[in-house]
Amino acid sequence: MYAADNLGDALRVTKRYLHALGVAGYLKLGLLILLIGGLGLLYQVFNIPAELAMQGVGDTDTLAIVAVVAASLLLVFLLLRYLAAILEFVYVESLRSEEMHLRRYVRANLKNGLLLLAFRIALWIVVGGLFVALVAAVVLGGDVGAPDDLTAGQLGALLLAGFVFGVVGWIVSVLTNAFVVPTMLHEGRGPISGWRRVAGSMGPNWTGLLAFLLVGFVLGAAIVFLYAGIYFAAFFFGIFLFAILLVLALAIHEALGIVVLVVLLLGYLLFEYAFSLLETPIRTYVRYYALLLLGDTDDSLDLIPEQRQAVRAPTGAATGGTGPQPGPAASGQPVGSGSPGFTTGAGEGSATGSGTDTGPTARSEEEPDDPDETAVWGDSPSWGSDASWDVAADGNDRSHPDDGDDSSDQEFDTDVPRTDPDDADTDTDDETDDWGPGR
Repeated sequence: MYAADNLGDALRVTKRYLHALGVAGYLKLGLLILLIGGLGLLYQVFNIPAELAMQGVGDTDTLAIVAVVAASLLLVFLLLRYLAAILEFVYVESLRSEEMHLRRYVRANLKNGLLLLAFRIALWIVVGGLFVALVAAVVLGGDVGAPDDLTAGQLGALLLAGFVFGVVGWIVSVLTNAFVVPTMLHEGRGPISGWRRVAGSMGPNWTGLLAFLLVGFVLGAAIVFLYAGIYFAAFFFGIFLFAILLVLALAIHEALGIVVLVVLLLGYLLFEYAFSLLETPIRTYVRYYALLLLGDTDDSLDLIPEQRQAVRAPTGAATGGTGPQPGPAASGQPVGSGSPGFTTGAGEGSATGSGTDTGPTARSEEEPDDPDETAVWGDSPSWGSDASWDVAADGNDRSHPDDGDDSSDQEFDTDVPRTDPDDADTDTDDETDDWGPGR
Protein backbone atom coordinates (compact mmCIF):
# COMPACT_ATOMS: atom_id res chain seq x y z
CA MET A 1 0.00 0.00 0.00
CA TYR A 2 3.04 2.24 0.36
CA ALA A 3 4.90 0.84 -2.65
CA ALA A 4 3.93 3.49 -5.20
CA ASP A 5 4.51 6.47 -2.89
CA ASN A 6 7.91 5.18 -1.85
CA LEU A 7 9.24 5.15 -5.42
CA GLY A 8 9.61 8.93 -5.48
CA ASP A 9 10.53 9.20 -1.80
CA ALA A 10 13.37 6.71 -2.22
CA LEU A 11 14.78 8.77 -5.08
CA ARG A 12 14.74 11.96 -3.00
CA VAL A 13 16.30 10.23 0.01
CA THR A 14 19.00 8.74 -2.23
CA LYS A 15 19.90 12.17 -3.60
CA ARG A 16 20.02 13.56 -0.07
CA TYR A 17 22.29 10.71 1.08
CA LEU A 18 24.76 10.93 -1.80
CA HIS A 19 24.92 14.71 -1.43
CA ALA A 20 25.64 14.34 2.29
CA LEU A 21 28.50 11.90 1.65
CA GLY A 22 30.42 14.14 -0.71
CA VAL A 23 33.14 12.95 -3.08
CA ALA A 24 35.29 11.20 -0.47
CA GLY A 25 32.32 9.43 1.07
CA TYR A 26 31.08 8.36 -2.37
CA LEU A 27 34.45 6.78 -3.17
CA LYS A 28 34.30 4.87 0.13
CA LEU A 29 30.78 3.76 -0.67
CA GLY A 30 31.94 2.46 -4.05
CA LEU A 31 34.61 0.41 -2.30
CA LEU A 32 31.99 -0.94 0.10
CA ILE A 33 29.76 -1.99 -2.80
CA LEU A 34 32.73 -3.67 -4.47
CA LEU A 35 33.57 -5.69 -1.36
CA ILE A 36 29.95 -6.64 -0.74
CA GLY A 37 29.92 -8.10 -4.24
CA GLY A 38 32.98 -10.22 -3.39
CA LEU A 39 35.23 -8.42 -5.91
CA GLY A 40 33.97 -10.78 -8.60
CA LEU A 41 37.44 -12.30 -8.58
CA LEU A 42 37.13 -15.52 -6.64
CA TYR A 43 34.01 -16.44 -8.58
CA GLN A 44 36.20 -16.55 -11.66
CA VAL A 45 38.72 -18.73 -9.82
CA PHE A 46 36.10 -21.18 -8.59
CA ASN A 47 34.59 -21.41 -12.07
CA ILE A 48 37.73 -23.04 -13.46
CA PRO A 49 36.73 -26.34 -15.10
CA ALA A 50 37.58 -29.35 -12.98
CA GLU A 51 39.34 -31.10 -15.88
CA LEU A 52 41.68 -28.15 -16.33
CA ALA A 53 42.36 -27.89 -12.62
CA MET A 54 43.18 -31.59 -12.33
CA GLN A 55 45.56 -31.72 -15.30
CA GLY A 56 48.94 -33.06 -14.27
CA VAL A 57 47.64 -34.40 -10.97
CA GLY A 58 48.86 -37.94 -10.53
CA ASP A 59 51.12 -38.47 -7.56
CA THR A 60 50.57 -37.91 -3.86
CA ASP A 61 52.72 -34.80 -3.61
CA THR A 62 50.80 -33.10 -6.38
CA LEU A 63 47.48 -33.99 -4.77
CA ALA A 64 48.68 -32.51 -1.47
CA ILE A 65 49.68 -29.29 -3.19
CA VAL A 66 46.32 -29.08 -4.92
CA ALA A 67 44.53 -29.70 -1.62
CA VAL A 68 46.52 -26.94 0.09
CA VAL A 69 45.82 -24.51 -2.74
CA ALA A 70 42.12 -25.38 -2.74
CA ALA A 71 41.90 -24.99 1.04
CA SER A 72 43.69 -21.65 0.84
CA LEU A 73 41.33 -20.39 -1.83
CA LEU A 74 38.34 -21.58 0.19
CA LEU A 75 39.67 -19.79 3.27
CA VAL A 76 40.17 -16.57 1.32
CA PHE A 77 36.69 -16.94 -0.11
CA LEU A 78 35.16 -17.36 3.35
CA LEU A 79 37.10 -14.37 4.68
CA LEU A 80 35.80 -12.22 1.84
CA ARG A 81 32.29 -13.49 2.47
CA TYR A 82 32.67 -12.66 6.16
CA LEU A 83 33.85 -9.17 5.26
CA ALA A 84 30.92 -8.80 2.87
CA ALA A 85 28.51 -9.83 5.65
CA ILE A 86 29.98 -7.21 8.00
CA LEU A 87 29.72 -4.56 5.31
CA GLU A 88 26.01 -5.27 4.92
CA PHE A 89 25.53 -3.80 8.40
CA VAL A 90 28.01 -1.01 7.67
CA TYR A 91 25.96 -0.11 4.60
CA VAL A 92 22.70 0.08 6.57
CA GLU A 93 24.37 2.09 9.33
CA SER A 94 25.67 4.55 6.75
CA LEU A 95 22.22 4.86 5.17
CA ARG A 96 20.76 5.58 8.58
CA SER A 97 23.36 8.13 9.71
CA GLU A 98 24.10 9.61 6.26
CA GLU A 99 27.79 9.31 7.10
CA MET A 100 30.57 6.89 6.17
CA HIS A 101 32.90 5.71 8.94
CA LEU A 102 34.18 2.33 7.73
CA ARG A 103 36.46 1.35 10.60
CA ARG A 104 34.05 2.41 13.33
CA TYR A 105 31.09 0.62 11.75
CA VAL A 106 33.14 -2.51 11.01
CA ARG A 107 34.31 -2.84 14.62
CA ALA A 108 30.75 -2.46 15.86
CA ASN A 109 29.38 -5.26 13.65
CA LEU A 110 31.92 -8.08 13.83
CA LYS A 111 29.48 -10.37 15.64
CA ASN A 112 26.55 -9.47 13.39
CA GLY A 113 28.66 -10.26 10.33
CA LEU A 114 29.58 -13.68 11.70
CA LEU A 115 25.93 -14.51 12.42
CA LEU A 116 24.88 -13.39 8.95
CA LEU A 117 27.64 -15.44 7.31
CA ALA A 118 26.55 -18.55 9.24
CA PHE A 119 22.95 -17.96 8.16
CA ARG A 120 23.95 -17.61 4.51
CA ILE A 121 26.04 -20.77 4.59
CA ALA A 122 23.18 -22.68 6.20
CA LEU A 123 20.75 -21.30 3.63
CA TRP A 124 22.77 -22.41 0.64
CA ILE A 125 23.52 -25.77 2.24
CA VAL A 126 19.79 -26.37 2.67
CA VAL A 127 18.90 -25.20 -0.84
CA GLY A 128 21.81 -27.05 -2.42
CA GLY A 129 21.10 -30.16 -0.36
CA LEU A 130 17.46 -30.25 -1.46
CA PHE A 131 18.48 -29.94 -5.09
CA VAL A 132 21.11 -32.68 -4.76
CA ALA A 133 18.54 -34.91 -3.09
CA LEU A 134 16.14 -34.31 -6.00
CA VAL A 135 18.86 -35.14 -8.53
CA ALA A 136 19.73 -38.31 -6.63
CA ALA A 137 16.08 -39.34 -6.59
CA VAL A 138 15.80 -38.85 -10.36
CA VAL A 139 19.03 -40.69 -11.07
CA LEU A 140 18.35 -43.62 -8.76
CA GLY A 141 14.65 -43.87 -9.51
CA GLY A 142 15.09 -43.59 -13.26
CA ASP A 143 18.01 -46.01 -13.47
CA VAL A 144 20.29 -43.37 -14.94
CA GLY A 145 23.92 -44.40 -15.12
CA ALA A 146 25.24 -41.40 -17.06
CA PRO A 147 24.06 -37.93 -18.01
CA ASP A 148 23.37 -39.17 -21.52
CA ASP A 149 20.79 -41.60 -20.12
CA LEU A 150 18.53 -38.78 -18.93
CA THR A 151 15.29 -38.45 -20.82
CA ALA A 152 13.95 -35.10 -21.97
CA GLY A 153 11.32 -35.18 -19.24
CA GLN A 154 13.85 -35.92 -16.52
CA LEU A 155 16.22 -33.25 -17.76
CA GLY A 156 13.39 -30.70 -17.93
CA ALA A 157 12.28 -31.57 -14.39
CA LEU A 158 15.80 -31.12 -13.06
CA LEU A 159 16.22 -27.78 -14.82
CA LEU A 160 12.86 -26.57 -13.51
CA ALA A 161 13.71 -27.70 -9.99
CA GLY A 162 17.09 -25.97 -10.21
CA PHE A 163 15.39 -22.78 -11.35
CA VAL A 164 12.83 -22.93 -8.52
CA PHE A 165 15.47 -23.57 -5.87
CA GLY A 166 17.61 -20.77 -7.28
CA VAL A 167 14.70 -18.30 -7.21
CA VAL A 168 13.79 -19.29 -3.65
CA GLY A 169 17.38 -18.84 -2.54
CA TRP A 170 17.58 -15.47 -4.29
CA ILE A 171 14.34 -14.25 -2.67
CA VAL A 172 15.44 -15.29 0.81
CA SER A 173 18.84 -13.69 0.31
CA VAL A 174 17.40 -10.41 -1.01
CA LEU A 175 14.80 -10.14 1.75
CA THR A 176 17.46 -10.92 4.34
CA ASN A 177 19.70 -8.11 3.12
CA ALA A 178 16.86 -5.62 2.68
CA PHE A 179 14.74 -6.22 5.80
CA VAL A 180 16.34 -8.69 8.21
CA VAL A 181 19.76 -7.01 8.34
CA PRO A 182 18.23 -3.60 9.28
CA THR A 183 16.07 -5.32 11.89
CA MET A 184 19.09 -7.11 13.36
CA LEU A 185 20.97 -3.82 13.53
CA HIS A 186 18.04 -1.83 14.92
CA GLU A 187 16.90 -4.26 17.62
CA GLY A 188 20.04 -6.32 18.27
CA ARG A 189 18.56 -9.60 17.01
CA GLY A 190 20.03 -12.66 15.33
CA PRO A 191 19.13 -13.79 11.79
CA ILE A 192 16.42 -16.26 12.82
CA SER A 193 14.87 -13.86 15.34
CA GLY A 194 15.12 -11.10 12.76
CA TRP A 195 13.27 -13.19 10.22
CA ARG A 196 10.47 -13.88 12.70
CA ARG A 197 10.21 -10.18 13.49
CA VAL A 198 10.09 -9.20 9.82
CA ALA A 199 7.62 -11.95 8.96
CA GLY A 200 5.26 -10.77 11.69
CA SER A 201 5.46 -7.14 10.56
CA MET A 202 5.67 -7.48 6.79
CA GLY A 203 3.33 -10.45 6.44
CA PRO A 204 0.15 -8.33 6.19
CA ASN A 205 1.83 -6.07 3.64
CA TRP A 206 2.68 -8.84 1.19
CA THR A 207 1.85 -6.57 -1.74
CA GLY A 208 4.64 -4.26 -0.60
CA LEU A 209 7.05 -7.20 -0.55
CA LEU A 210 6.05 -8.16 -4.07
CA ALA A 211 6.52 -4.58 -5.22
CA PHE A 212 9.97 -4.48 -3.64
CA LEU A 213 10.97 -7.76 -5.27
CA LEU A 214 9.75 -6.43 -8.60
CA VAL A 215 11.71 -3.20 -8.21
CA GLY A 216 14.78 -5.13 -7.10
CA PHE A 217 14.49 -7.56 -10.00
CA VAL A 218 14.05 -4.85 -12.63
CA LEU A 219 16.91 -2.71 -11.36
CA GLY A 220 19.06 -5.79 -10.78
CA ALA A 221 18.44 -6.90 -14.35
CA ALA A 222 19.38 -3.42 -15.55
CA ILE A 223 22.65 -3.66 -13.62
CA VAL A 224 23.36 -7.10 -15.08
CA PHE A 225 22.76 -5.95 -18.65
CA LEU A 226 24.83 -2.83 -18.09
CA TYR A 227 27.62 -4.88 -16.56
CA ALA A 228 27.46 -7.44 -19.35
CA GLY A 229 27.74 -4.76 -22.03
CA ILE A 230 30.63 -2.96 -20.37
CA TYR A 231 32.34 -6.21 -19.43
CA PHE A 232 32.03 -7.55 -22.97
CA ALA A 233 33.65 -4.41 -24.43
CA ALA A 234 36.31 -4.23 -21.73
CA PHE A 235 37.09 -7.93 -22.08
CA PHE A 236 38.07 -7.72 -25.73
CA PHE A 237 39.92 -4.46 -25.21
CA GLY A 238 41.72 -5.92 -22.19
CA ILE A 239 42.64 -9.13 -23.99
CA PHE A 240 44.03 -7.18 -26.94
CA LEU A 241 46.02 -4.86 -24.67
CA PHE A 242 47.21 -7.72 -22.48
CA ALA A 243 48.45 -9.71 -25.48
CA ILE A 244 50.47 -6.75 -26.75
CA LEU A 245 52.00 -6.05 -23.33
CA LEU A 246 52.79 -9.71 -22.74
CA VAL A 247 54.57 -10.09 -26.09
CA LEU A 248 56.62 -6.94 -25.50
CA ALA A 249 57.50 -7.97 -21.95
CA LEU A 250 58.60 -11.46 -22.91
CA ALA A 251 60.67 -10.03 -25.76
CA ILE A 252 62.57 -7.93 -23.25
CA HIS A 253 62.84 -10.45 -20.40
CA GLU A 254 60.90 -13.50 -19.28
CA ALA A 255 60.57 -12.20 -15.73
CA LEU A 256 58.56 -9.24 -16.99
CA GLY A 257 55.71 -11.63 -17.72
CA ILE A 258 54.93 -11.64 -13.99
CA VAL A 259 54.80 -7.86 -14.02
CA VAL A 260 52.29 -7.99 -16.85
CA LEU A 261 50.13 -10.43 -14.86
CA VAL A 262 50.19 -8.10 -11.85
CA VAL A 263 49.22 -5.17 -14.07
CA LEU A 264 46.40 -7.26 -15.51
CA LEU A 265 45.13 -8.07 -12.01
CA LEU A 266 45.25 -4.41 -10.96
CA GLY A 267 43.46 -3.41 -14.15
CA TYR A 268 40.73 -5.94 -13.45
CA LEU A 269 40.25 -4.64 -9.90
CA LEU A 270 40.18 -1.07 -11.18
CA PHE A 271 37.51 -2.05 -13.69
CA GLU A 272 35.41 -3.69 -10.98
CA TYR A 273 35.76 -0.63 -8.76
CA ALA A 274 34.80 1.76 -11.55
CA PHE A 275 31.69 -0.29 -12.25
CA SER A 276 30.78 -0.36 -8.56
CA LEU A 277 30.82 3.45 -8.62
CA LEU A 278 28.31 3.33 -11.47
CA GLU A 279 25.94 0.93 -9.73
CA THR A 280 26.18 2.56 -6.29
CA PRO A 281 23.21 4.96 -6.81
CA ILE A 282 21.01 2.10 -8.03
CA ARG A 283 21.82 -0.16 -5.10
CA THR A 284 21.37 2.73 -2.68
CA TYR A 285 17.97 3.51 -4.16
CA VAL A 286 16.83 -0.11 -3.69
CA ARG A 287 18.04 -0.16 -0.08
CA TYR A 288 16.29 3.10 0.77
CA TYR A 289 13.13 1.84 -0.88
CA ALA A 290 13.22 -1.19 1.42
CA LEU A 291 13.86 0.94 4.52
CA LEU A 292 10.97 3.26 3.68
CA LEU A 293 8.67 0.29 3.14
CA LEU A 294 9.79 -1.32 6.40
CA GLY A 295 9.19 1.86 8.40
CA ASP A 296 5.80 2.50 6.79
CA THR A 297 4.67 -1.01 7.66
CA ASP A 298 5.94 -0.95 11.26
CA ASP A 299 6.79 2.34 12.97
CA SER A 300 9.00 0.59 15.52
CA LEU A 301 11.26 -0.61 12.68
CA ASP A 302 11.75 2.82 11.16
CA LEU A 303 15.52 3.32 10.88
CA ILE A 304 15.34 6.59 8.93
CA PRO A 305 12.67 8.80 10.56
CA GLU A 306 14.58 12.03 9.88
CA GLN A 307 15.06 11.29 6.18
CA ARG A 308 11.44 10.24 5.86
CA GLN A 309 10.21 13.44 7.49
CA ALA A 310 12.53 15.57 5.37
CA VAL A 311 11.29 14.25 2.03
CA ARG A 312 7.64 14.06 3.05
CA ALA A 313 7.33 17.38 4.89
CA PRO A 314 4.68 19.71 3.42
CA THR A 315 5.83 22.74 1.51
CA GLY A 316 4.73 25.14 4.25
CA ALA A 317 6.82 23.35 6.84
CA ALA A 318 10.01 24.53 5.22
CA THR A 319 8.96 28.17 5.42
CA GLY A 320 7.28 28.13 8.79
CA GLY A 321 3.76 27.15 7.70
CA THR A 322 0.64 28.97 8.79
CA GLY A 323 0.93 28.46 12.53
CA PRO A 324 0.10 31.00 15.25
CA GLN A 325 1.54 34.42 14.65
CA PRO A 326 3.67 36.04 17.37
CA GLY A 327 2.04 38.58 19.67
CA PRO A 328 3.00 42.23 19.81
CA ALA A 329 5.54 41.64 22.52
CA ALA A 330 7.31 38.92 20.52
CA SER A 331 7.26 40.80 17.25
CA GLY A 332 8.56 44.06 18.68
CA GLN A 333 5.30 45.94 18.04
CA PRO A 334 4.26 48.37 20.85
CA VAL A 335 1.54 47.07 23.07
CA GLY A 336 -1.80 48.66 22.29
CA SER A 337 -0.71 49.90 18.88
CA GLY A 338 -4.00 48.83 17.44
CA SER A 339 -2.69 45.95 15.34
CA PRO A 340 -5.38 43.71 13.91
CA GLY A 341 -6.58 41.00 16.20
CA PHE A 342 -4.91 42.44 19.31
CA THR A 343 -7.05 43.09 22.40
CA THR A 344 -5.84 45.61 24.93
CA GLY A 345 -8.26 44.63 27.66
CA ALA A 346 -9.59 48.22 27.98
CA GLY A 347 -13.12 47.07 28.66
CA GLU A 348 -15.78 49.38 27.35
CA GLY A 349 -13.47 52.38 27.26
CA SER A 350 -11.14 53.21 24.45
CA ALA A 351 -7.58 54.45 24.61
CA THR A 352 -8.25 57.13 22.05
CA GLY A 353 -12.01 57.58 22.15
CA SER A 354 -14.08 59.97 24.21
CA GLY A 355 -15.96 58.96 27.32
CA THR A 356 -15.11 58.11 30.86
CA ASP A 357 -11.64 56.85 31.59
CA THR A 358 -11.81 53.35 33.06
CA GLY A 359 -8.27 53.14 34.34
CA PRO A 360 -4.76 52.55 33.09
CA THR A 361 -5.90 50.16 30.39
CA ALA A 362 -7.70 53.01 28.60
CA ARG A 363 -4.66 55.22 28.30
CA SER A 364 -3.13 56.31 25.06
CA GLU A 365 -0.70 54.06 23.21
CA GLU A 366 1.81 56.89 23.48
CA GLU A 367 1.96 56.74 27.29
CA PRO A 368 5.64 56.51 28.24
CA ASP A 369 7.11 53.93 30.60
CA ASP A 370 9.77 56.21 32.07
CA PRO A 371 8.72 57.66 35.50
CA ASP A 372 10.16 61.10 34.75
CA GLU A 373 8.27 61.29 31.49
CA THR A 374 5.13 60.18 33.29
CA ALA A 375 5.42 63.10 35.70
CA VAL A 376 5.74 65.55 32.85
CA TRP A 377 2.95 63.99 30.83
CA GLY A 378 0.68 64.02 33.87
CA ASP A 379 0.84 67.86 33.98
CA SER A 380 0.68 68.32 30.24
CA PRO A 381 -2.52 69.41 28.47
CA SER A 382 -1.78 66.98 25.66
CA TRP A 383 -2.20 63.88 27.87
CA GLY A 384 -5.48 62.92 26.25
CA SER A 385 -7.73 64.02 23.45
CA ASP A 386 -10.78 64.61 25.71
CA ALA A 387 -11.42 68.14 27.02
CA SER A 388 -12.38 66.71 30.43
CA TRP A 389 -8.69 66.46 31.21
CA ASP A 390 -8.36 70.29 31.01
CA VAL A 391 -11.77 71.49 32.27
CA ALA A 392 -13.24 70.34 35.55
CA ALA A 393 -16.89 69.80 36.23
CA ASP A 394 -17.32 73.37 37.56
CA GLY A 395 -16.07 74.84 34.28
CA ASN A 396 -12.68 76.05 35.59
CA ASP A 397 -9.67 75.46 33.40
CA ARG A 398 -7.32 72.98 34.98
CA SER A 399 -4.76 72.78 32.22
CA HIS A 400 -2.23 74.92 34.18
CA PRO A 401 -1.14 73.65 37.60
CA ASP A 402 -0.05 77.14 38.76
CA ASP A 403 -3.56 78.70 38.79
CA GLY A 404 -3.49 78.70 42.56
CA ASP A 405 -6.97 77.18 42.98
CA ASP A 406 -6.28 74.36 45.45
CA SER A 407 -9.89 73.37 45.83
CA SER A 408 -10.33 73.04 42.12
CA ASP A 409 -7.17 70.97 41.92
CA GLN A 410 -8.54 68.71 44.61
CA GLU A 411 -11.74 68.33 42.68
CA PHE A 412 -9.82 67.53 39.54
CA ASP A 413 -7.73 64.98 41.42
CA THR A 414 -10.90 63.35 42.66
CA ASP A 415 -12.23 62.85 39.16
CA VAL A 416 -9.09 61.65 37.46
CA PRO A 417 -6.02 60.60 39.43
CA ARG A 418 -3.04 62.65 38.40
CA THR A 419 0.44 61.26 38.22
CA ASP A 420 2.80 62.51 40.89
CA PRO A 421 6.56 62.21 40.33
CA ASP A 422 7.01 60.64 43.73
CA ASP A 423 4.60 57.83 42.79
CA ALA A 424 6.22 57.08 39.44
CA ASP A 425 7.48 53.67 40.45
CA THR A 426 4.06 52.66 41.75
CA ASP A 427 2.35 53.77 38.54
CA THR A 428 4.82 51.86 36.46
CA ASP A 429 4.19 48.70 38.46
CA ASP A 430 0.43 49.13 38.06
CA GLU A 431 0.83 49.50 34.32
CA THR A 432 2.84 46.32 34.19
CA ASP A 433 0.11 44.44 36.08
CA ASP A 434 -2.69 45.78 33.86
CA TRP A 435 -0.97 45.60 30.52
CA GLY A 436 0.83 42.35 31.15
CA PRO A 437 4.54 41.56 30.62
CA GLY A 438 6.35 42.26 27.40
CA ARG A 439 5.89 46.05 26.97
